[in-house]
Amino acid sequence: MIDNYKARREEVLRIYEEYLPFKEKYKDTISLETLENRAKNIRDGKFYLMVAGEAKSGKSTFINAYLGTEILPMDVQQCTSALIEINHGDEKSLEAVYADGRREIKNGDEEIKNFLKEHAALNDNYRKIPVTTINNGLLIKSKGDTKSSDIEDLIEGVKDDNTYNLDSQEYERLIRDYINDKKNSWCDIVTEMKISYPLFKDMQDTTIIDSPGINASGMVGDITEKHLKKADALILVKSLVGQAIESKAFKNFLSSSARDRFEGSLLLILSGKVAHTPEDVDKLEKQSKDMFRGSIDERKITSVDSKLQLFWNICKEKNEEEIDDFLDKAGFDAAENRWYKKSKKDRIFFLDLLAKDSNFGQLNQMLEEFGRTAKNKQLYDFLSLIGQSYEIIIKILEERLDLLNKSAENPKTLKLEIEKKIDEINNIQLKMNQGIKEIRSNYISSEANRIKQKADADFELYRQEVSEVDTVDGLKKKAFAGQEKFNLFREEMQKQIINECNKKLVAFSEATSIPFESLAPVFTEEAILRIEEDTKKTATVDMDVYDEIFCFLYKSETRPVYSEDKHIETFQKAIVKNLENTKTQMITTLYGDTTKITSAYGQELAKNAKQKQEEYSEFQLRLKKAEDVQKAKETVKKDLDGITGIKKQINELKGGIENVIGK
Repeated sequence: MIDNYKARREEVLRIYEEYLPFKEKYKDTISLETLENRAKNIRDGKFYLMVAGEAKSGKSTFINAYLGTEILPMDVQQCTSALIEINHGDEKSLEAVYADGRREIKNGDEEIKNFLKEHAALNDNYRKIPVTTINNGLLIKSKGDTKSSDIEDLIEGVKDDNTYNLDSQEYERLIRDYINDKKNSWCDIVTEMKISYPLFKDMQDTTIIDSPGINASGMVGDITEKHLKKADALILVKSLVGQAIESKAFKNFLSSSARDRFEGSLLLILSGKVAHTPEDVDKLEKQSKDMFRGSIDERKITSVDSKLQLFWNICKEKNEEEIDDFLDKAGFDAAENRWYKKSKKDRIFFLDLLAKDSNFGQLNQMLEEFGRTAKNKQLYDFLSLIGQSYEIIIKILEERLDLLNKSAENPKTLKLEIEKKIDEINNIQLKMNQGIKEIRSNYISSEANRIKQKADADFELYRQEVSEVDTVDGLKKKAFAGQEKFNLFREEMQKQIINECNKKLVAFSEATSIPFESLAPVFTEEAILRIEEDTKKTATVDMDVYDEIFCFLYKSETRPVYSEDKHIETFQKAIVKNLENTKTQMITTLYGDTTKITSAYGQELAKNAKQKQEEYSEFQLRLKKAEDVQKAKETVKKDLDGITGIKKQINELKGGIENVIGK
């Protein structure tokens, strides 16, 4: 039994290396690029930990506290569109990537600090507007060639990002001024920074990704989205100071693919706990667990104080006199209170208080579990893909053995059998082309329109459920449940379309001697993501439901005369209306998905059919004599036996990993 990650990793990579010659020899339909990318991630042994949050959430302070040193300057109040990646290195250095692709290297503390202040900090004039969204959503995409219509669209799209509650005209003026200031120097916007730093041993296999803020609609920029896809775990940092727990940005972000992408590896950190009493912190934690139930495991929501942890990092190296001097200059009341009043300048007691009240001990335990689970799940998924590849090869070998048995006496029989198979493949393709058109029509045509029918049916059921809820708390829960239903709807429909294509292919293949597995397109996570990239522009969903609901509740509760019946009635209408908007946009998005998925299926099928035909022709050319046929039979039998043994190893190894990841 393999009982540790490193041994499992080596075993999985050994199985992969054994598999590659079979793949080369028998040409299964799994993408080699997909396999190689996953193998590289496993070989590198890197654990990618992304830290995300709204502006002013304390991400930089949290990262510095977690890493034990001030890598990110905390006097830089907010990053612009730059994403910062932190890796272990022998010396401190920074590589910057500009919007036009230029790269620049900086070395040494002073040079790096000055660069960060110049390129990662916002100009004071524009600190109150959503610069990250403007950079990513307009200036970089247009390469400074900003059209009036695009500017108007952007201004409309960032109305909810007016977090400083500026006058609407002033807010719009600042956005226009910023665009004018930057449109001719868009190429000088820094989009990525990679910082190398001598990290402590336990962190040397971890890459920390500090992302720009989540905007009000819950969206992140293209650069962040790219890194989000390769992250193993995601930490969301939410400040307990000056920000409402029921943030629309957070709820919208969690309602996106992030929730499914990081199932089991998503952690919510409530920062700044020292500013509240323990009772208030407990109350805010409970509120957060209720608010994000269904999106984040409540065991993975915790509160910390990054600044207390930073002070612990600094003070653990100091004696009593040095701590005295440091605290006199630092001006942090919470630390001074624990030093002078609570610990009475007892150094050990003081450090224990900082460690306990920062709560980083519990956080580290959570992250250790994250790393263990995420890395083993990575191995499990890779093994499953290799196992699927072997299943395809087994079908190819069984078919080949059948051909060889039929032609053992007379190799000319092989030629006739192969000609028959090529005709069968052509026939399958013709039928599938028509079948794919029918499936597409069934899902998006005005008559059948399964997408709309299913969405309408789900919505009507939901509307009925809402009408039967007679409490405000019940309606709040129902609002989240309804939004969740439509978030899962797209994924379910994508899978259903692929399954319908597969069913038709199975039906057509069963009437022939062609194995379904040798032709069927394999839609891995990477393939679906590529399709989603193609439909990204249409994949926006109106999520105003929550803010409107909470805003309404607030207004209702402060009326001079309060009617609970009226409250519930209006609340029900608001939920249904906003979810209906979501439904309409989701239907439009799925129309695009259907076209893309069915087209991709047809293209992959054509590619696999061509590969299969070439395989048959090459196979026939090699077998000219009965002796060749006999040798080929022996080779096929030997490979079949070998693969059977490897499959057993894969299943045993997957069973061991299941115990670790809790499948």
